[in-house]
Amino acid sequence: MIIFNSNCTIPRGVVPFVAAPYIRGTLDIIWGCCSILLICTWSILHMNLPLQSTLSPNSRKQKYRRASLRLLTKAKWMLLNILAPEWPLGKAWSDSMSVKLVKDRFEKLRKEDKVPWSTTHIYFANMGGFGIKFSPANADSNTESGDLWILDANQLLLAREIGIIDRLPAVTEDDLGDRNKGDAFVKMVALVQIGWFLFNLITRLYQRLPTSQLEIMTLSFAICSGITYMLLIHKPKDVSYTITMPASRYPEASELIRLALLGPFTMGPLRRTVWIPNNAVHIDHRGKLSTRASRANLLSASAFALVVFGCTHCIAWNFAFPTEAEQMLWRVSSILTASAIPTLSAVNYLVARLINTLRPNSEGIRARIPCELWVQWILGGGIGVAFLAARAFIIFEVFRCLAFQQPETFLTSWPANIPHVS
Repeated sequence: MIIFNSNCTIPRGVVPFVAAPYIRGTLDIIWGCCSILLICTWSILHMNLPLQSTLSPNSRKQKYRRASLRLLTKAKWMLLNILAPEWPLGKAWSDSMSVKLVKDRFEKLRKEDKVPWSTTHIYFANMGGFGIKFSPANADSNTESGDLWILDANQLLLAREIGIIDRLPAVTEDDLGDRNKGDAFVKMVALVQIGWFLFNLITRLYQRLPTSQLEIMTLSFAICSGITYMLLIHKPKDVSYTITMPASRYPEASELIRLALLGPFTMGPLRRTVWIPNNAVHIDHRGKLSTRASRANLLSASAFALVVFGCTHCIAWNFAFPTEAEQMLWRVSSILTASAIPTLSAVNYLVARLINTLRPNSEGIRARIPCELWVQWILGGGIGVAFLAARAFIIFEVFRCLAFQQPETFLTSWPANIPHVS
């Protein structure tokens, strides 16, 4: 491998100020992009409350094991954010919509109960921050009971309205802020770093300085992460323990059903513990098709993120690539990334309309559903495989192209003199 070592002269004597060199190396590009990707995939994580034990760890080994499990959980979600950057924005939009839908109802109860309550409290509830503790003395033979229930905001509202709890928890926003490990300063530093990267890259494009494909991919992460940060500005970060409150009574069977129907559903692995998993999506309670509406909120925001992601990659449409075939594959992958979910949604809609048109209603819905599902699964599977192949190619190609950059790519632009972290 050929390595070019740049030479920079040093002053012959003492001078008041020495300017930075006007060139950058390959590692400068890599570390600069990695710092942004770390912000976009790690520091942006706002995890739900982790699995908790009623017993505190009583040995150093148990403490390290619990800390390691929580760290591995965050690392797993960071990897998911790299492979599926549309998920953080889609989840953030879904969470913000669920908070907005119940905000007025909580405000009414806040005035009745005379307790402090804010948007942060609703986010905290949706993270599994509030639990109801039941006393065996209040149980009777006609009800189902459990020691601890972890309720999201929708369920907490219902529990208060039907009298399972007497009042909302009296927790101040300062108390929640004390539990929050992601202060506003850290978020502002992250946003400033992302803003500097965007400004630097726009300046390079304006000055017609060649830019690496890795920086274009990082740009797409930065745009989506900036929007996600703004959506989650009031959401607590890295909270470890649930706040419990006593229940005034046990619910009846009909009330249990209502509470269960209002609970969050999961995208992917099912909920296996009492705590709310990180893939939980909170119910849109406005209509009978609440699960479908909640899923639509998530998918529409994810589709928007993919459109932004794919269109941003189209900036490198005419960049230099090792071969013409790789340039063509980059173009195809960019278009496919941007159009995957809209295309899949359109295909599902057209297939449903076509099958309903071809099959008479007299044959019944039981005859129509299997055929419709098979067609949607086959077409959806094909689009999904093509989408994954396109994403894998982009990730591979951005690093391969670093070895084939034009000489002008290593010239710096003047925003490099603005204070930043790299």
